[in-house]
Amino acid sequence: MIDTGTYPVMITTSNANFLSNEKRILGFSDTCQSRGLEPNVIKISTTSEGLDLAEERDNFEAKFSELLKEHDRVGIFGINDNLAAFLYQEALMLGYKVPEQIAIVGFDGSAKSKELGLTTIRQDIGTICNVCCSNLLAMIHKSKIYDASQTIPVSLIKRKTT
Repeated sequence: MIDTGTYPVMITTSNANFLSNEKRILGFSDTCQSRGLEPNVIKISTTSEGLDLAEERDNFEAKFSELLKEHDRVGIFGINDNLAAFLYQEALMLGYKVPEQIAIVGFDGSAKSKELGLTTIRQDIGTICNVCCSNLLAMIHKSKIYDASQTIPVSLIKRKTT
C-alpha cells in the first residue's frame, strides 16, 4: 500500500484504546517513518460499530476530498476490518476509484474482508488461542507462563482494495 506515490493515512476510532490497537498505530507510524514518510493518524470520534460510523459520512467525504486535492493517491489503513469495510463502501459510494485513488487496508482478516475483497492484515487466530490457553492453564496450575508478551506474526492478504 505504501509507495512513493501514495500518501499513508491511518484512521482509528474512539474505542481504539486497547493495547493491540495502540501497537497497530505504533507499527503504522514506525513503518511510515522508516520509509521517510510522515505518519498521519486520524482519530474519529465514533466507535467502529456500523451505526455509529454512519454519523461520520460527511466528515469522510470532506477528508477524502481534502487528501486527494493534495495527493494523487491516498493509502488508508483502517484500525480494523469493520472500519476499513465502511471506508471502502463510502469511497465507492462517493465515486472514488479504489485502489487507483484510494487504497484501503484493514486489520483482522475477518469474513467481511474476504466477502468484500478487502486487503487486510491477518493474525493467526489459532496461534493466539493456543498461547492464551497455555498461559491461562499455566496460571491456574501456578506454573510458569509460556510467554506473556509473545508477538504473533501477521500476514498481508492482498485483495482488490490495494
